[in-house]
Amino acid sequence: MDQIIYLPVKDLKPYQNNPRKNAGAVDAVAASIKEFGFRPPIIIKDDGTVINGHTRLKAAKKLGMKEVPCIRVTDLTEEQIKQFRLIDNKTSELSSWDPDLLEGELIGMDFSELEFDFDFTGDTKKRKKWEKDKIRCDLKDRLALRRCNDTVYQAMFKTGNQGIPLEDIKVIDNVGMFAATATEFIRSTLGENLEDDWCILTTPRRRHREGFHFATDVSRKISEDLNIPFYEEAFESLNTTRLDPIFNMRTDPQEKNVIIYDDVLTTGYTLQEVRRLLIEAGHVTYSLVSIDNH
Repeated sequence: MDQIIYLPVKDLKPYQNNPRKNAGAVDAVAASIKEFGFRPPIIIKDDGTVINGHTRLKAAKKLGMKEVPCIRVTDLTEEQIKQFRLIDNKTSELSSWDPDLLEGELIGMDFSELEFDFDFTGDTKKRKKWEKDKIRCDLKDRLALRRCNDTVYQAMFKTGNQGIPLEDIKVIDNVGMFAATATEFIRSTLGENLEDDWCILTTPRRRHREGFHFATDVSRKISEDLNIPFYEEAFESLNTTRLDPIFNMRTDPQEKNVIIYDDVLTTGYTLQEVRRLLIEAGHVTYSLVSIDNH
């Protein structure tokens, strides 16, 4: 296995015929290194010429670093090194973003301190595609009883090609509106007096454990409006996948009847797993989703 070694920045030599234009990425890479450390090492030849990592080297110089982690390659021919250098750069162009999964990753993140804007404005075609592929909702009443996998749930709105992008909907200013809509619907469905028999909880955070969480804030407001208990973080996620979630029940509600609220349903497996664990614990569940994206 190749060993990581630390070498003086002054001893590394950029490849003079490097066809990759990377000046526009140096500031962003420098911000990343400053925040998270110098993670991927620079790949170099035996004489210190950079094979891969020219942008990281420029960023290190910009930050005034004296040494950087490197991996010295000695088992490739000159032809193989040239091929590796080109292929490694080219493969990054062959991938693209999944807007749904990327949206989930970006929610709650703030890159302002890194002076880094996660945006595609530098590439017009990508930006237009990103805008086109954004998941949207017009927030018009599309109340329906729906089924996903083996879970039946009530949904109030539906995603489509028109409307507001979800990342612009799931903001603190909309918590009150979403809670009021849900509260009104719960009362019309389950009745007015739920104090003695019902409680509410939401699906666990999968990725962003801290900071603002739209579903949590909406659930908390619903509990206040209905005067029923809200079990915050009743479940914890042991992985981050949507398709095969693994949850642990941290708090078993005292009430027999449980409202499971989720702001957006996409795959349905998160809601399904929470419901399964509650039923196994002897609860009766009622599943309510604000926006159906299934």
